[in-house]
Amino acid sequence: MIIVIFILLYTIFDLLREIYRRNYIQLALGNLKGKYEDRQKLREVAILLEGEKEEKSFLEKVDKLIESSRIRKWMTFITSEILIFITLFFAFVCAFFVQKAFGIIIFSIPVFFAVIIFVVLALKSLSKITYDKIDDQVLLYINILENLSAANSDIVEIMQKSLPYLKEPLGEYTMQFVFECKKGLPIDMAFKNFENKIESLRFKQLLKNLAVCSKYQANYREILNKSRIIMKYYFVEKERRKKEVRKSRGAIVTVVIVGLLLFKLVSGFTENYFELLKSTLTGNLILGYNIFVLLYAIYKFITIDKINY
Repeated sequence: MIIVIFILLYTIFDLLREIYRRNYIQLALGNLKGKYEDRQKLREVAILLEGEKEEKSFLEKVDKLIESSRIRKWMTFITSEILIFITLFFAFVCAFFVQKAFGIIIFSIPVFFAVIIFVVLALKSLSKITYDKIDDQVLLYINILENLSAANSDIVEIMQKSLPYLKEPLGEYTMQFVFECKKGLPIDMAFKNFENKIESLRFKQLLKNLAVCSKYQANYREILNKSRIIMKYYFVEKERRKKEVRKSRGAIVTVVIVGLLLFKLVSGFTENYFELLKSTLTGNLILGYNIFVLLYAIYKFITIDKINY
């Protein structure tokens, strides 16, 4: 047995060394990265020709989530395929260990889905952080552009001069817009690329108005002044919706706490209540139902603050 284990370990080590020597991992990652970038280019072309699609494929949705979370800024190797593989791998591993620890599948299945939900929610949270960072700069951005447009009618120059006053990620997006225009990309296409990086529907509308202005040489100051008024109403409504979200989250927390207290109360009346739930089919169904309800409550608690309109 010791000899067999030694031979097996040596074979695995030799295989890993050969994979490293031949750069198979780098080649695979490079191939996946190329596919991801090709999908992004095809998506940009499709948007320019047909507009934004309402129905997206699964990979397109994952691509969009990766892009909006800006996770590739720190993990440049991440693509949709790699993210899906890593997520499923860790989900299987966690479910396996839970199955080994408790011996019942009713725990391992929720854990499997919990890992997937955790990854999705983490990326959505990063997207929300980016969304809020941009939202916090919108009024300042409008004021800067309006002031700069008083002495300049070239939107590219206006955008370029605004860069020193902007924070990330809005500064990065604006810099990319200027770079694309300087390199000869038509302004309407550069605006479309800028718009695709933004999630805020109100900000998208601002960029569309600026794109129309650049095409017909309209008055930027007038458009920006009207946009400021619209954005002020938007922020008032946004604060109102935030209060509603806080109330909804409070209600979810209250329901979860009441449910846990009822479970504790019932278990106090019955000896070995948890063991009975684990050892019977009906008990497994009850446990499974409650675990999925708890996971759904956590999911809604985090994603309920959809205030993009």
